[in-house]
Amino acid sequence: MTAGDEPQRRWVLLGASNLTRGLATAVAIAQRTHRTPIDLMAALGNGRSYGWYARLLGRGLPGILDCGLWRDLAARAKLPTSALLTDIGNDVMYGAAVAEILEWVEACLARLAKVDAEVVVTGLPLVNLPRLGPIRFQAFRRLFFPRNRDSLAQVTERCLAVDAGVRGLAERFGATFVEPRAAWYGLDPIHYRRSQWRAAWQEILLRDAAQSGDRSREADNDYESVSSLDHSVASWLRTQFWLPEERWLFGIAQRRRQPSVVLDDATRISLY
Repeated sequence: MTAGDEPQRRWVLLGASNLTRGLATAVAIAQRTHRTPIDLMAALGNGRSYGWYARLLGRGLPGILDCGLWRDLAARAKLPTSALLTDIGNDVMYGAAVAEILEWVEACLARLAKVDAEVVVTGLPLVNLPRLGPIRFQAFRRLFFPRNRDSLAQVTERCLAVDAGVRGLAERFGATFVEPRAAWYGLDPIHYRRSQWRAAWQEILLRDAAQSGDRSREADNDYESVSSLDHSVASWLRTQFWLPEERWLFGIAQRRRQPSVVLDDATRISLY
């Protein structure tokens, strides 16, 4: 393929830290799956909120609902579209009300319905709640959400309510709901272990393949031939330098025209 090839498929990815960490894997899966240039649009970032402006270590990003992805999605040529909503649990820890979080998720699903997207939604990592315990929960809360003062019981109650609401919204909008697996996590109760990135993202993004419980050797070989980047630290680092349309560093606005990068196969990556 040449750099002049036009994308024939679009992926819209919405999430926070898990998506940021696994972006290279997700891009590789998209390339392997379609064998054609992809127009990949992603609103992501460590600590990202669906509805609120979020700061982390001096960096600020608008809420996913307020970013430029939606403007560009409406303006670009219509293509067959796959979409993902993940990392919804951040907003529970930020203190957003259950109803507010569900309104944000519903708004995203409604916007994606307008472009006839095939949507996957991941649930919250409820499987980890019973294993947390008060001491581990306190350590987790102080490390990732230092402003949060909720108890484990309060967080558990709200996570259960949000997860149930998200399940209902997925059913209402005809989206596929994926329940995270315990095997994807280690001591960290919200982030996939690096050794599980491939398994997790394959199951999330390739639902048909996941239903069979295993993939053929030929498919695995195809995956390796295209996606060695997701097992490479250098390739992971490369994705960390792909800049979003808009962010703030220590109060200074930074803007970059999108797409942020065009890959060798003419896949275009736009970040927001």
